[in-house]
Amino acid sequence: SNLKLEQISMIDGLTSIKNRRAFDIAFNKAYKLCMREGIPLALIMIDIDHFKIFNDTYGHISGDQALIRIAEVIEDVIKRPGDIAARYGGEEFVVLLMNTTEEGATIVAEEIRRRIEELGINNEGMKTVITVSLGLSSFIPDDEKTPEELIGTADRALYKAKEGGRNKVVVWGHQQV
Repeated sequence: SNLKLEQISMIDGLTSIKNRRAFDIAFNKAYKLCMREGIPLALIMIDIDHFKIFNDTYGHISGDQALIRIAEVIEDVIKRPGDIAARYGGEEFVVLLMNTTEEGATIVAEEIRRRIEELGINNEGMKTVITVSLGLSSFIPDDEKTPEELIGTADRALYKAKEGGRNKVVVWGHQQV
């Protein structure tokens, strides 16, 4: 039963995907492994656009249902063993892709973006459907870099995606970042 408790504390209660605690543990492991092997590690930060307005319009039950459906799409896109999807915060998700370059991660991010838009979840308050903004970063971990740097750069790219009109993928170090 201790194991069961351990498992519960690693899973997001609403969406049933990994929670932030599980992500942090997996991320540190993956970072060390990629550093040892000299292979790239990619991180995608995903944030639901105008989610507060959606919640205000439809209420939290609908908001929760939207979160569940979005989590399902993300999980469905992340197919390879070792790749990780987690709920990072309220309306924020994170995806970790081992041995994945910027190009590879961009394809994954773009598929997530497109498939969430295609869910067609109405956001009447914005006269639009629910979309997500995504920021991504990828590098080969070494002694000069830190795990925080990968998270920080993906987060800044996400901020640029939101600033740049939302419903888009921004890659750290590209475009206007």
